[in-house]
Amino acid sequence: MVTYPFTAVVGADDLSSALRLTPVWPPAAQAARVTAQWRAHLLTVLRRLGLRRLSSTAPSVLVEVGTGVREALRGKGRAARRGDTYPGLGPHWLRLAVRDPHTTDVLLRELTAVLVDQQERSA
Repeated sequence: MVTYPFTAVVGADDLSSALRLTPVWPPAAQAARVTAQWRAHLLTVLRRLGLRRLSSTAPSVLVEVGTGVREALRGKGRAARRGDTYPGLGPHWLRLAVRDPHTTDVLLRELTAVLVDQQERSA
């Protein structure tokens, strides 16, 4: 897990300056490695689900899931962006943000439940 520590300003003349917090960001290379690991985790689970994905290096993944899936996920309180805003993609595509594995797993459990439910309804 990547954390972003904060540092207090030392030697300040007044209390407000002394209490000011300044973020200390991780080096870009470290952040890129972590994001790549998180992306790999997301893609692995999507692959196991047999879902079509478009390759990219963006901080999100476009995935074909079927019509109505985004709305069902939103109804469960999950964030899934429309994919039809990309040229050539329709309402059966989602844009999923690359997030930490725990957040990804929660979303993908909900996605799996929605897909199973849709499959059972169509059978």
